[in-house]
Amino acid sequence: MPEQLLTILKVCLLVLIWLFFLRVLRAVWADLGGRVPGRRATRPARTPPASRGPAPAALVVAEPPQLAGQRWTLAPVTTIGRAEAAVVRLEDSFLSQHHARVRHSDGAWILEDLGSTNGTFLNRERIAAAHPIAVGDTIQVGSIVLEVA
Repeated sequence: MPEQLLTILKVCLLVLIWLFFLRVLRAVWADLGGRVPGRRATRPARTPPASRGPAPAALVVAEPPQLAGQRWTLAPVTTIGRAEAAVVRLEDSFLSQHHARVRHSDGAWILEDLGSTNGTFLNRERIAAAHPIAVGDTIQVGSIVLEVA
């Protein structure tokens, strides 16, 4: 191979290695709760109280089957994640340390994503801002599906 081609391939390999390193660094930073450069911070939307039936009282694991039935009573602020301090502590490699939060505000229960790498889904739709929840809604964090009860 000509020497110029080898030099170009070396430079391309170095660029790919640096891009990979920066992507890993960004994911770690986001997992530690830092603000990721380039990602706009979303302000929680002011939401009216949810009046779709009885007030939520707990989160129950619906999937995967080996965790199904685990139940956590909702506190005024309930955090979901892998961290020791999380109220709903789950072991899942797709979960951030502090992944999501359910809080009681102005008579409604609100679900918020906490800047997680893989996102939080409410009824199969990814959320970017705060959303009200009600009994029967499903919350997916990582590969775990929780039902609001």
